Amino acid sequence: MRKILYIFLFLLSLSPPAFSEGTHLRDLKVTRNGDDLYVSVRLDLDQEMTRELKKGIEKKVIFYVDLFRAWYKWPDEFVLGKKVERDLKCDNVKGEYLVTELNRGSSITKRFENCEDLLSYALSVNNARLVDTKEIEHSRYLVKVTAESRLRNLPPLIGQMFFFIKDIEFSVRTKSPVMKIGGGK
Repeated sequence: MRKILYIFLFLLSLSPPAFSEGTHLRDLKVTRNGDDLYVSVRLDLDQEMTRELKKGIEKKVIFYVDLFRAWYKWPDEFVLGKKVERDLKCDNVKGEYLVTELNRGSSITKRFENCEDLLSYALSVNNARLVDTKEIEHSRYLVKVTAESRLRNLPPLIGQMFFFIKDIEFSVRTKSPVMKIGGGK
């Protein structure tokens, strides 16, 4: 009986996990245009979060686009990063579909005709300029993109005292293959 159980467990461990439809990043593209490095990525929300947003619950989505220097037997070294912060609001009653993009202290609000157009724009980063490759050393680099959504804005002290309170709704990451770039310094 034990042999049958062990064989069953072994075969179960060999089977691939079921595909889940969760929040994830896809279509990460790192391109060069001249000496500039551009990054594009798309965030796919799970059905529950999309449903909440369409019902009128406001969301804050933050993209962190970071350049790391890849080392062989050491942890990757952070070089620079860019933060794209967007507040999403779908108000079906008023017919307002707004994305407020916060960038370096200023905010830009864009209006859309429906929630689908808002999601198409707000959940993607298209050709974000990351760095001029002449400004960095010639080496091996990779781009890491993190997307997260915050539940509420807690004061930092409260968040540290009550560390068990969840303040991030989701956090997903992806990274590019290692590439050789650079030419300065």
